[in-house]
Amino acid sequence: MASVPGSPILLDARSLFGYTDLRITFKVDATRTGSAGDTPLPVSATVDFGDGSSSASSSCDAPATVEHVYSRAGHYRPRVTAASICQPAGAPDLSFAETQLLIFASAPAASADWPTCTTFQVRITGQNLGGAMGTIGDLVRLQNVSSTECQLDGSPGLQLIAADGRLLPTSVISPSDGSMTFPASSPRRVPRLQRQSIGSGQQ
Repeated sequence: MASVPGSPILLDARSLFGYTDLRITFKVDATRTGSAGDTPLPVSATVDFGDGSSSASSSCDAPATVEHVYSRAGHYRPRVTAASICQPAGAPDLSFAETQLLIFASAPAASADWPTCTTFQVRITGQNLGGAMGTIGDLVRLQNVSSTECQLDGSPGLQLIAADGRLLPTSVISPSDGSMTFPASSPRRVPRLQRQSIGSGQQ
């Protein structure tokens, strides 16, 4: 049986964010070269979720999947700590077998009765998450800077602006439809996180 030494292992959480009450599915892919065009190899893997817990896939699949529910909000860096290519046998390369995940706490039921935020209650900031394979990710954070509870519903619109103030051509895809980069998702309420943050979105 031919071996496949150094086969790259890739870890995908299928999204860059999640919520404390939702199950996150991690996908572990193994290929001979790491190319998206390669036929996936059956693999078993153990994933460290970054919160002090880990789990192993139950069988040799292509791709292998592992599920987890986070109990606390925060930034996590899940990674594959052990993996085995099942057929043909081989020692995988775990150099790139990690991802980043932002977990939001789910808001309490009482948040449904909060009034809608006004313009003066909300501050918007952005954080670049880096890029790969021709894409760039940014985290857009909407923060309640007032002393009273309020809520937002839906997703923010976006417009690219050049350094000289010109409006650049911009295509916005609804989160409910999803895209090649981001899976379809619906708006969800999140409570205040770190300095009264009431919500966040990804584009």
